Amino acid sequence: MKFNIKIENDKTELQLIERLTFSDEIEFDKILSEIFENSPKEIVINLSKLLYMDSVGLGLLLTIRENAIKENAEVSLCRPVEDVKELLENACFNTLFKIED
Repeated sequence: MKFNIKIENDKTELQLIERLTFSDEIEFDKILSEIFENSPKEIVINLSKLLYMDSVGLGLLLTIRENAIKENAEVSLCRPVEDVKELLENACFNTLFKIED
């Protein structure tokens, strides 16, 4: 997994690139620290360059959501590619996250 984090005022954007899988679980702790370091009110997870995600990747997104709830922050997923969008829909993530095309 590759990623970029952009912080702008109370908004943090996390762009996930290529793959989000079991092998990314340890590095994801670093991402969580960076995301919540500045107590954002809005977190946007950009999935436009994420080509593959497994069930552990879904769990990692839920981890962001759980932390956001504790911090009173809103989380949204944006621009998932078709395969990732289908996975999110099958996992009913549209009931947990705002998903924007």
